[in-house]
Amino acid sequence: AVSVARADDSASRATKPQVTVTERTFDFGRAPQGVKIAHGFWLKNTGGDTLRIDDVKPSCGCTKAPLEKTVLAVGDSTMVNVIFSTGHYNSPVHKTASIRSNAAGPVPLIDFTAEVHRAMDSINTFRVDPYLVNLDDNWQDITDDQQELEITVRNVANTALSFHLVAEPQNHVRVNFPDGMRLGPDETKTFTIAFDPGMADDLFNESLTLEASVPSHTRITIPIVKARRWGPAPLSQR
Repeated sequence: AVSVARADDSASRATKPQVTVTERTFDFGRAPQGVKIAHGFWLKNTGGDTLRIDDVKPSCGCTKAPLEKTVLAVGDSTMVNVIFSTGHYNSPVHKTASIRSNAAGPVPLIDFTAEVHRAMDSINTFRVDPYLVNLDDNWQDITDDQQELEITVRNVANTALSFHLVAEPQNHVRVNFPDGMRLGPDETKTFTIAFDPGMADDLFNESLTLEASVPSHTRITIPIVKARRWGPAPLSQR
């Protein structure tokens, strides 16, 4: 009787919507105070009926989780862009977000971790410059034909490090990073981020996350922020 009940329950769930989160957890690594960092989590309807997502509710007010769409057909996916405000934290942080929907069965939590630093130049594995890309401050640097900015990576460890791009922006920004880039002690190299031509019309919070694979898998997340709309350039600059 028990086995029959379980089979009936399984069959019932197969005809109802279900939520699968392809990446349930994410580690931002080190991040600066007073910024917003973001990561996209993909939600998929793996059930047998239309999934309606009412909300993705973070565990605190310092996190927002806007959805691209709220109604998913069978087999369809959507992204929720989890945006975390680091505020005045100066410590390791662990946050979660719950998915509210009409899904049958257990629904996984989304969670992320970060280690917020007041002084990013105190990190003793590697450092980046700039550690924050604020496009409202740097827009004149990216309105030329290149539409690129350079980011410098410096190895401050006493051993060689190799680097990987763990996560990159979902929109507006393209990261030109040589995966597996290797730096000896006190060596520096640069990579570039390029911007979509139409980004002047949009506001966004994006991030990129780098990881040093040797020796301790240290990560750093660089926020890329645009909080103001840009008007036409002055005539003298056209």
